Amino acid sequence: MTADTSPQHNATLKLTIEMGPLIVFFGTYFLAPRFGVADPIFPATGLFMVATTAAMIASWRIEGKIAPMLWVSSGVVIVMGGLTLILHDDTFIKMKPTIVNSIFALTIIGSLMVDRPVLKPLFQSAFPPITHRGWRELSRNWAAFFLFLALLNETIWRNFSEEFWVAFKVWGNIPLTFAMALYQVRVMNRNLDRADDDAPGSD
Repeated sequence: MTADTSPQHNATLKLTIEMGPLIVFFGTYFLAPRFGVADPIFPATGLFMVATTAAMIASWRIEGKIAPMLWVSSGVVIVMGGLTLILHDDTFIKMKPTIVNSIFALTIIGSLMVDRPVLKPLFQSAFPPITHRGWRELSRNWAAFFLFLALLNETIWRNFSEEFWVAFKVWGNIPLTFAMALYQVRVMNRNLDRADDDAPGSD
């Protein structure tokens, strides 16, 4: 029997790797109180770290590599999660999305400043041919979106209940991200490389 390497199968595996740790965190947080756990954020954080490590191992075994974005997000989870458990202070894990999204945004902005959109080498093999102008537009949009998510996370965890913050990570962030991805498809479609303008400085 040969392994299923179809695009649909690979997409499902990637989605599982990316969403799995978050689902573990969400499920643990809301199930732990049923077993008498008074502060579910701490066991949820511990299992989140375990699931994140497992996701990295799975990515390596399945794809033979770990994507840069997964390295960054996983590293921040381990550091901030570790501080949360060691110091028994949930502030660290609540700031994790702010830090990760800020790193992504600043990295993209930095690449645009030198006119080398970092998204291009990361995703061009999976996308149709896109003009340089298109890569810049995609990058600007994602940078703005990541900054928006960072600010949104800070607003929610500082002004709303912990339960609302945890729930929003699933029922808010995921739909927002899917909506953004769908919008970016429209951006790609109107920036398909139909002419020889895919060089730095062409726009």
